[in-house]
Amino acid sequence: MARGCGRLLWRCRLQRRRIKRAMVALSALLVVFTLLIYWNPAGSVKARNFGKNLDSNLESWRNLIRSLVGEPRFAPVPSVDCQSPPQSGYPFCDPSLGPEQRATDLIARLTLEEIINQTTSIAPDIPRLGIGPYNWRSNCLHGWSKSGGHWYSGLTWTVFAAPVGLGATFNPALIKKVGQVTADEGRALHNLMLAHFDGNSTEAAGLNCFSPNVNLLRDPRWGRAQETFGEDPYLLSQIGAAYTHGLQEGDDPKYLKVAACAKHFAVHSGPEELRMEF
Repeated sequence: MARGCGRLLWRCRLQRRRIKRAMVALSALLVVFTLLIYWNPAGSVKARNFGKNLDSNLESWRNLIRSLVGEPRFAPVPSVDCQSPPQSGYPFCDPSLGPEQRATDLIARLTLEEIINQTTSIAPDIPRLGIGPYNWRSNCLHGWSKSGGHWYSGLTWTVFAAPVGLGATFNPALIKKVGQVTADEGRALHNLMLAHFDGNSTEAAGLNCFSPNVNLLRDPRWGRAQETFGEDPYLLSQIGAAYTHGLQEGDDPKYLKVAACAKHFAVHSGPEELRMEF
């Protein structure tokens, strides 16, 4: 009887210790939470209005954490350095100006050799202006394709039906949504790859893509017939326009989500071996 009572008493004491530890831990969490809400690291400790200051206080904490551990690894890295002189003071780095003004200023600063080099598939960097290299070889006919590019491990994207299948839907509204999803994922892919390669643009991860394919499927012997929306000119024009609008139009009135590039205007749609003359 005495032994049973002793065991029961020991269990009660053990349970009390566990409860006490849990209460201490809970109290510590409450203290931390209170500090997060009411204490701004940039200011002093004092009572503040919860609703009015919560957002600013949390942002101050985020800034403090960033200063200690740095930016997240996936933070976008610009391919053009507009923060450093001398280009920081040039009009092409001024976002308040229109695209035409900025492009005109930039081209005026390039040498003839630099302009020629920028017309290649892999445009080299221009260090004196803070401009990184850019790879134009990106395809997004029905979602993003590696097409020779090298994505780092773990990246996956939505793959939609081949264009000939998209055309078979006869549904421009649906194809526009496909373009919107593709553009959103393309922006994410571009930012991730820039961050991974320290601002260097890589193949199959640009903000442009050589899509849609607006060729007519005129000859089944053409080896890339699946890239087109079909053989009917009207259907192709409607689906092609819908996909282009989906890729380019976003919430920002100033910038394209992705720059579409319709292809091919020459030497396609015939038998592969004869396409230069068909």
